[in-house]
Amino acid sequence: MTSTTLASMSLVLTNRDVKNSVNTVQLSKKYVKRLVKISILNIIYRRIAISEKEFEVKKYENIPYRVCKRKSQNTFMRVYYHSVTNSMIEAIEKDYLKEIVMHIIGKDNNDDPLETYNIKIKYNKQDSKSNQKSSAVKAATMEYLKALSGIPGKKWQEDNVKMFFEISYNEGVPIEYEPPNFEPAKKLLCSNPNRIISLGAISTGFHKVSMWGRGVNFAEIRELTPSGNSSVPVSNTKNNLLEDDDNMEDIPEVKRKQNNGTCGENASKKRKLQVISPSCDISTNGELDWGNISIMSSEDDTYCPCKWRLPDKYETIKCSKCFAKVHLACHGYINIEAVDKTKFSCYTCSYSRTGKNKLNKMNLLIKTRAILYGIQLEKSIPNEMKLATKDEAAYILEQLDSLGVIDCSSSSFSKINEKSLSSAILATFNLKDAQYLA
Repeated sequence: MTSTTLASMSLVLTNRDVKNSVNTVQLSKKYVKRLVKISILNIIYRRIAISEKEFEVKKYENIPYRVCKRKSQNTFMRVYYHSVTNSMIEAIEKDYLKEIVMHIIGKDNNDDPLETYNIKIKYNKQDSKSNQKSSAVKAATMEYLKALSGIPGKKWQEDNVKMFFEISYNEGVPIEYEPPNFEPAKKLLCSNPNRIISLGAISTGFHKVSMWGRGVNFAEIRELTPSGNSSVPVSNTKNNLLEDDDNMEDIPEVKRKQNNGTCGENASKKRKLQVISPSCDISTNGELDWGNISIMSSEDDTYCPCKWRLPDKYETIKCSKCFAKVHLACHGYINIEAVDKTKFSCYTCSYSRTGKNKLNKMNLLIKTRAILYGIQLEKSIPNEMKLATKDEAAYILEQLDSLGVIDCSSSSFSKINEKSLSSAILATFNLKDAQYLA
């Protein structure tokens, strides 16, 4: 499917789409792709205070939902809707997509999502015929759209929030697969701690789409059940699920190392994660920093835990576990030939079990190595020293002084002692594949 076809996909859901969704796998997939785009757009509409002029009202069986107008110039829509959905639709077309996680985050707080929405897709790869009735899909679709239109809470002002998308894939997806506008992530963002609320599920017999929400806007709503009284309806379980749901493939995933903190299961079981940059518009370049995840533009796809944007003289290597590109010097190497590229693991992956505190302690060592390597190249304090904070610079200078590379007590402390520099290089860097000499 071409990008032009993806871009022109209609968001209008018709009775024909719903009725035909139980006929063939491809017609079911067409319905699911349309439903996913409608879901993402209507979550954005219900939760972000974007001008009504950006939307058109459509109805399915008299239930209203929004579609976006063509050629929208709204920045929020361009960044967080248009740039992500085509990539997700491509992944569904290939049977790659397993789950979409949408986080709404305050611009002044990168660590704690205000709200989180999950959309999960299952694939029935065993049956050539659907055992679902189109009437059941119709009923579930109506309830699903009612749930979207009933998401509670006062809308967030678009200038006060940003969105973060995570998508995970089914087992067997080519390791090199990365859809447009998405980049490999080193860790997961913790979901909002509030209870999770079902917003419905729909099965065509070939595919099943389930959606959940959690956040401050759901805090006053008790967990939904088919018989519960709530402003956010949930789909009827009997109509909504396959009679034999075992055929719906919950495709196995390779477990990912636990993220530190209270993320629990939300930080694991993701085979391969892609994260969209918070400012990943086509016209955007430069470094984009989101909390603990540094996301670069297409001009620089380095994700080193140093979080410094270092020049090309700092050679990079790709982690064999998370596929992030990191600085060789930061990880204790001078020569890439000394590294087994098939086994190399970055610090983020190596210390994800021991926790964030261990990685924070390593951070100063990482940056000291970067500066020491720069001194080795230039025989002087490199310009990269300007990237350090005041406290970081003080620590690095203290370490360089203790190694004898510089003399902080001298008026010309920036003068490099080359003999001590050679000894410091031998003591600080690995000259063979024995990673993490400290």
